[in-house]
Amino acid sequence: MSDHIVRALNVHIVNIPAKAVHSHGSGDVSGINAALLELTTDTGLTGWGEASPWPVFTGTVEAAAAALHTHLAPFILGADPVQVEHIMHRCENALVGHPEAKAALECALLDLAGQIAGFSIAELVGGIHRTEIPMSFSVANPDFDADLDDIARLWDDGVRLFKLKTGFNAHAFDIMRLEKLRALYGDEISLRIDYNQGLAAHDAIRHVRDLESFRPELVEQPVKRHERAALAAITQAVDVPIM
Repeated sequence: MSDHIVRALNVHIVNIPAKAVHSHGSGDVSGINAALLELTTDTGLTGWGEASPWPVFTGTVEAAAAALHTHLAPFILGADPVQVEHIMHRCENALVGHPEAKAALECALLDLAGQIAGFSIAELVGGIHRTEIPMSFSVANPDFDADLDDIARLWDDGVRLFKLKTGFNAHAFDIMRLEKLRALYGDEISLRIDYNQGLAAHDAIRHVRDLESFRPELVEQPVKRHERAALAAITQAVDVPIM
């Protein structure tokens, strides 16, 4: 228990434009919409969390904002912010789904709890395990020459992990990009493939097999999320890990 009470809940919907359009198997992305959750205590502390759902996969920021304002706020306002597990348990029982809204809430509560205890969120949840993580860059510009310029710049900065967004153009375009990157950077480059559910089930095994010679670390979301039988068949038929 603490001497702090959550007195205000505000959700700010923001749009963050991308510098360039990124194409995916599920459509183009020109920016990111986010719902920023702001919790304020009676002692003047502010905790922040973020919900960034993607409409084609998990929902909308408007739905996340409504979940927080309408359904979850009664369990937050007037509560002690250090009682994170208790608050989250009540919210989970009160509303099915909406994982992004709940993640934003948990982060904002942990932010407040950390400020009250004098710890970072990392310290609250078990401590800092590593001081750096590899950065992954998504290769998703329809203008591949522009992507090559970005890759070269990032390569000079030490980035070695690149994820190709595939399936939004012809299969030959995906093959061409993989050939080019292996030719330029050899085995030093780590490649991942992400179809964002863009393949038809009857084409998926053939397409993924065509990419195996380029030694990708994994292939992500080759088919629609509900096509579980197709996903199982692809996983069994190819050597590359399917995510």
